Amino acid sequence: MISRTWHGMVPLNMKDEFEQYEYETGVKESLAIKGNQGAYLEIIEQDQYAHFFLCTKWDSMDSMIAFAGDNPRIAVTYPEGTVTFSFQKIYTN
Repeated sequence: MISRTWHGMVPLNMKDEFEQYEYETGVKESLAIKGNQGAYLEIIEQDQYAHFFLCTKWDSMDSMIAFAGDNPRIAVTYPEGTVTFSFQKIYTN
């Protein structure tokens, strides 16, 4: 099994809106991909920000790439999200 993680943060006043957005995109869309073994979202409030940690589980690299694209180390972003929320594509090792 392969785990893929993502972290993002928004100001606390955007927490509820981003939680719904992340559920619709990160959680529901990844669960719809064949080979997904689970999606887990944790939200932690710290100072003036809400941190979102998403962990998805995959049965193979092929299934993970079906969701994340050819470079799964880059965060999956959606055009509508970049208008409402400020994103940067993050590379991880």
